[in-house]
Amino acid sequence: MRVAPSRCKCIYINWSNKNGVPDWQGLVIRPMQKRIIVKIKRDGTELSLREVLDKIKELQDQLPDEDVFFDGDEYAICARPRTAPE
Repeated sequence: MRVAPSRCKCIYINWSNKNGVPDWQGLVIRPMQKRIIVKIKRDGTELSLREVLDKIKELQDQLPDEDVFFDGDEYAICARPRTAPE
């Protein structure tokens, strides 16, 4: 599958391993389905780390089928669908 760089900023790379060695023929590249839940201002924010962590915990409780995390590049709390390990 080919992903146009202008349409997708994040790429998730997954490959099958055999004895710890990557099998590059099994390479799968697909866009991450990350969505921004809360955008945080980089400059002048009055949020403490504790408040950010509390908000992440609250969102994790509200969205049990999604991974909720802080993305330092976006400076935002984001979520993406959970996927079962392959």
